[in-house]
Amino acid sequence: MRLNDIISMALANLWRRKLRTALTILAVVIGATLVALMVSIGSGLQGFIVGQFGMAVSPRPSSPPPKPTPTFSISREAWADRTKSAVPRRSSTGPSPGPTCII
Repeated sequence: MRLNDIISMALANLWRRKLRTALTILAVVIGATLVALMVSIGSGLQGFIVGQFGMAVSPRPSSPPPKPTPTFSISREAWADRTKSAVPRRSSTGPSPGPTCII
């Protein structure tokens, strides 16, 4: 089949199905228009928001990120020594911790 035969058959089929051809063309035009409209609305909104807040949108940060704060570390032994002296011990000869409720 030659190229001329393929083109003539395609045009004949398009001419035969006029309504389907018109609806397809209309759908393609509406789809392309909506894509262009959505892109322009997004760009306009971005410009509006940036203008309202006075901020510049840049892909890179203008300053380097802050350095992490140093962490305090203590060994388990040192922590155990500190907590032993900080927590008061109950004496066995002292007063009881409180009334006990027996049901």
